[in-house]
Amino acid sequence: MKIIGIFLVHNEDIFFRRAVLNIIDFCDQILIADHQSTDRTWEIAQELSRASSKIICQRIKRTHDSHEMIKEYAGSDTWVFGVDGDEIYDPQGLIEFRKEIEAGIYNDWWILFGNVLNCTSLDMKEKEAVGHLAPPCRSMTKLYNFRIIHRWDGPCLERMLGGNPQFKEGYTASLRLNL
Repeated sequence: MKIIGIFLVHNEDIFFRRAVLNIIDFCDQILIADHQSTDRTWEIAQELSRASSKIICQRIKRTHDSHEMIKEYAGSDTWVFGVDGDEIYDPQGLIEFRKEIEAGIYNDWWILFGNVLNCTSLDMKEKEAVGHLAPPCRSMTKLYNFRIIHRWDGPCLERMLGGNPQFKEGYTASLRLNL
């Protein structure tokens, strides 16, 4: 079993480094698809790639090229974790969560959705974040079980968005778990 993280980023240099570093111990590999950033995002991606052999970065011209980077994992014992450049995860919580994934607790689910705070304001001095919790609002966490699909063909607007995943017998897209 392995976990592949994939970022699709465009001009996200403010939180991007932290977003990558917070998931690095959760993932076996991290793919970064930079969609023509004009800020420091691409530079940060290259720095991170040089610092860790787990990280592979690529500049893309079209957002759907990010889906091409993960198609090869269909049918393998792989979880694909779609992360945005402004999503900050709890690294310790992810390590504990990985143990559950490795134990096979979620093997029969297609997508796992986590609990998140959609932050509307951040006070770094007071160390306080304010926003909307998911649930009840929609979770943006995207963790897909590629073990239960044969392939995922396009057209996909971006990584894991759109297209037509072909499920193995006994599995469907309705197997969605809100944690």
